[in-house]
Amino acid sequence: MTRLIATLCVVLLLFVPVSLLGAPSLDLRAIDAMKLFQKACFNTDGSKDKIVALFDPAKWDFGRFNQLPASAVQRLQGGRPGGVAYAINSPNGAVLLVEYESRGICGVRVQAADEVSVRLIFNMTLQVFKLALKGEMHLKDSSNQEVRGYKTTFLAWRITPKEGKPVLVAITSADRPGLEQQHFITLSH
Repeated sequence: MTRLIATLCVVLLLFVPVSLLGAPSLDLRAIDAMKLFQKACFNTDGSKDKIVALFDPAKWDFGRFNQLPASAVQRLQGGRPGGVAYAINSPNGAVLLVEYESRGICGVRVQAADEVSVRLIFNMTLQVFKLALKGEMHLKDSSNQEVRGYKTTFLAWRITPKEGKPVLVAITSADRPGLEQQHFITLSH
């Protein structure tokens, strides 16, 4: 029931008229990325089995997807075996990658989307997660660095629910496209 309420809140937040948010326009690719993050990572509680079940072609309703071969996933995840990954072309043209890493990390990589839109929607989604988990949220880590000429920002929050295990939600963003991905959003326990 809590997940249903969270889903409804995110849907409402994502479809509030943009003028009420004080932003001239939102990048629809950023909205797709956060919808996918909620669907694949938060709603599945980051479970590999639930993520795999989510990508059943008969049930899938969010753009086109392809499962990556195990060898490509292993390379993507630093040589660690046991992960899965799916490349998605979203309804609004976002090029996304959902992955589950064997260390228990679920993530969504976003090839390119407006940084301000991603951060705004990510922050709204974070607040909804906090409410859904009935928990406390604290900034755990924050850093800025330059990577191959791109300014990158890393932010991580720990959400401690009233019941259950704490959740770590993080985002790494580059100021513009050009790296392997511009944004990487993760959830882990």
